Amino acid sequence: MNNGFFYSTHGNKSSSRLIGAAVILYAMLMGFLVLFWGKENGDSVIELATAAGLIFTTIGGSAMVFIFQQKQTEVKQKESK
Repeated sequence: MNNGFFYSTHGNKSSSRLIGAAVILYAMLMGFLVLFWGKENGDSVIELATAAGLIFTTIGGSAMVFIFQQKQTEVKQKESK
């Protein structure tokens, strides 16, 4: 059943997916700000790319892992019913 990203497998709205998406967007914004403000200060592009990638991976990666595990839990609950 294809309900959309922000809905669980049962068709209910999923606040955990909404929060996960918000955290991923926040990580993207933080990475952009690191690149933008770092370039304004004249920092090296390599250093800025490393810092932005590290910030996104740390913040956004944990949210992506949480969303993936939540989806697996929902599928197991659906199969058990």
